[in-house]
Amino acid sequence: MSTTKIKDKTFETSIPEAEIQKRVKEVAEQISKDMEGKNPLLLAVLNGSFIFAADLMRNITIPCEI
Repeated sequence: MSTTKIKDKTFETSIPEAEIQKRVKEVAEQISKDMEGKNPLLLAVLNGSFIFAADLMRNITIPCEI
């Protein structure tokens, strides 16, 4: 695992970016399959969740709104 140091704090990578992106793509594929013929609305509620929601929306293949 890689580490990053910011000022006096050191952080370790728990889950590699490639693994997260792979799982986001899998979730998007499932949503696209389950919601086919519908127009889902994605609602990002938590602080910082918009980044995840944007990545998810990019991978959804059906029309949707955010």
